[in-house]
Amino acid sequence: MFEDYLENSKTYLALEQYWIQLFCSICDEHKNSLDNWIIPFYNTCFSNQEKDMDGNSIFSAKSKQTGRIVRIIQTNCDEEVLEVWEDTFDGNEELVIYLTWSTKNVDKARSFIDDWLKKEISC
Repeated sequence: MFEDYLENSKTYLALEQYWIQLFCSICDEHKNSLDNWIIPFYNTCFSNQEKDMDGNSIFSAKSKQTGRIVRIIQTNCDEEVLEVWEDTFDGNEELVIYLTWSTKNVDKARSFIDDWLKKEISC
């Protein structure tokens, strides 16, 4: 679906929007207002304002309330990859999802974000 995202800027921007919309839909399900989030959190442009389109990160969001961060790094490996870990950035909890594009990986990423947002609500 987004196979040429590293070579085609339109595809890359569509992929970014896909992840934003996915996150928004999960927030809606949890009645978590997007006003509570900085999206994207990580800088996605070089100093000359040219778009950095390497997939790291393809999506990021930081909660204004708790400081918790979610980051998705998309890679273009020949093998299917899905790794998830929790990290810290400037003392804030961060969920990192590193993956290749596939329906299965997107579904799993959605589930990880959903579970992570449940923790956000209870904080």
